[in-house]
Amino acid sequence: MELFNSIMVFLPASWIMIGVASIFIGLGRLNSLGWIYLGFIFIVIYMGDLLQFSDAVRNISAFEHVVDYPIESFEFMSSLILSVIAAVFMVFGLWLYRRRDVEG
Repeated sequence: MELFNSIMVFLPASWIMIGVASIFIGLGRLNSLGWIYLGFIFIVIYMGDLLQFSDAVRNISAFEHVVDYPIESFEFMSSLILSVIAAVFMVFGLWLYRRRDVEG
């Protein structure tokens, strides 16, 4: 059960990633920026210490705001805030997508 909880802590950050991608898809020709953001997150998570990124750059990634569950205690409020931000991003991306003039 502890493994399941450790995995589920990352779910709101994953939803933010989906929300950011939906915004870029909704904007139209900026679809590739979602992939660039995913690559940026990968670099920040796995090579951030090596490249010595500042805290301002690290805080762009939603995964930096997730607690290390087995080591730290679970914080409901941070997960709730991440979930609300993700929902806002997804709704905004859906609104942008529905606003697009797509023919065909």
